[in-house]
Amino acid sequence: MILLLSLDVKNNGLVVDDCEFTLTVVGFTTPVGSLTCNDHVNISIDENCKVTLNADMFLEGGNYACYWDYHINIWPFHSQANVINNVPQEIALELPFGEHTYEIVSTDGNRSWGTFTVEDKLAPVLSCNCVDNPVIAPITTITGTFALDSPTLEEYNFIFINMQSFNCNK
Repeated sequence: MILLLSLDVKNNGLVVDDCEFTLTVVGFTTPVGSLTCNDHVNISIDENCKVTLNADMFLEGGNYACYWDYHINIWPFHSQANVINNVPQEIALELPFGEHTYEIVSTDGNRSWGTFTVEDKLAPVLSCNCVDNPVIAPITTITGTFALDSPTLEEYNFIFINMQSFNCNK
């Protein structure tokens, strides 16, 4: 990949200098031809209940070509009939919780596979816009019947003492 980049140097908003240069990105010159995949990978969902996949998380070992050049295929719940081919890398996806089979395919058609489990390891977050106000409502009537094992209601009498007129020295 060849990129043409330009740079402006500014002082107080005025361009005082500029330059252009070419950046050439070269992939691995001698990648390995064989593929080795992890036998099982656990993948936790993000806060939006999605997973982000890439070939690097499944391939084991090294000196592979650019990971973007590999294709990822998924067989949900190990069902080849429901295959999802060429899964986009680094894009958040909604995959069902559970165990699935993945397949990594190189540009020359070589294939390797393994399994992965999608799971939720995040603690739940509760959001409430409620205002806690005390609810004061006197009980004025009781309907129904009480059985022997019903809770009991007792009447309490409260005596309020005016502490300003109470003298402990008398």
